[in-house]
Amino acid sequence: MHVGLITYATGHLKTWQLTRKMLTKGYRVTLFAFPFKKREPKEDGRYRDRPGQLIGPHPLRQDVHVVEMLGWTDEHAPYLGLHSPDIYLHCTAKIIPASFIAGRTILNCHPGLLPQNRGVDAFKWAIVNKMPVGITLHAIDDQIDRGAILKRMTVPVFATDELSDVCQRAYDYEIDLLGNFEHH
Repeated sequence: MHVGLITYATGHLKTWQLTRKMLTKGYRVTLFAFPFKKREPKEDGRYRDRPGQLIGPHPLRQDVHVVEMLGWTDEHAPYLGLHSPDIYLHCTAKIIPASFIAGRTILNCHPGLLPQNRGVDAFKWAIVNKMPVGITLHAIDDQIDRGAILKRMTVPVFATDELSDVCQRAYDYEIDLLGNFEHH
């Protein structure tokens, strides 16, 4: 199987973890590396719901083909088809434009239980609203967080957990679910 990873043109933890998983399974991997602009973290009391993602140069770049994507405009969409992956895994925080989705299967692991917990900061809102914490593997379509649901998983929260424990557990489940997409 040939898997395309939609990622950033910088070292990225989630991309590295998924690339390793795909190569271990014997899959061919192409990275579609989009421009990355580092933003300074906001100092407004926000918590981190996932580990830091910037890891420096991508350590597995030599083992995979890399397509440097120039941007997210409609004119760039055809380049996502270069090398014809069978399936794409979404590794960025970007909402993918419809022109990139058309005719492709792109899977995402959302940090919330869809359809109830859509949108930005779904993890945080689950906690604030006392809803179950979970993740959802789904196919991306032209509506945000509305694509076909392939698998939902509730993340256990234990009485002894710190917020960071729950965040790390949810992230680990996300990587495992997306990294084993073929079972769902």
